[in-house]
Amino acid sequence: LVIEARHTFTKQREKTMITLSGVVRPQDVSADNTVYSYNVADADIRYESSGPVTDANSRGWLTKILDRLWPF
Repeated sequence: LVIEARHTFTKQREKTMITLSGVVRPQDVSADNTVYSYNVADADIRYESSGPVTDANSRGWLTKILDRLWPF
């Protein structure tokens, strides 16, 4: 079975989404529809963020142009 779980939360105006995906065997899924993390094969964990903190860490247009002209 291919699974995917997402959790989105906001902290200090920064929206964060954590996504976990992977493959599990049907017998590893318990009666309450949960799976232990050690049973997830080919696990892929992604962390995506957007907001003022993420925007402050991005480079400006002038810096990008200077890097192309003078890459050192």
